[in-house]
Amino acid sequence: MAALVVTRRELLDFLKQVVVQPDGCWAWSGIMNANGYTYTHWRKKIWSAHKFAYEVYKDRVPVGLELDHLCRVTWCVNPEHLEAVTHKVNRERGSAAKLFCRQGHLLDADNTYHYITRDGILRSRYCKQCRTETKKQWRINQSGRI
Repeated sequence: MAALVVTRRELLDFLKQVVVQPDGCWAWSGIMNANGYTYTHWRKKIWSAHKFAYEVYKDRVPVGLELDHLCRVTWCVNPEHLEAVTHKVNRERGSAAKLFCRQGHLLDADNTYHYITRDGILRSRYCKQCRTETKKQWRINQSGRI
């Protein structure tokens, strides 16, 4: 597959939205959603900015694969920080890199449940402290019912 072909003007318009960070990340200053994923417009179509960068500088993303941010920074559009992988690999890498749950509790060996399928695949990790608090709240809610 050939890389995406853009005009010089289109590339310069894209790069106006990029701020190169000391760690090598290309911080996107354009459109961003609540999860930190970035978007750009190109030829009347909305693109994920990181996918656009990858397809311009490297190659098209093969069907069935998605881009993984190797730097774990969702707003980074540096094509050197992106790798085309399966959804399973992307999820596993993202889960393994996660250090804290949504409530800010450390996901260390003592505070983490691992859900592993019968065939040995790590599907997800759960915060024990959050799970305990959720169960406690559920019991309180249930005790008020008749």
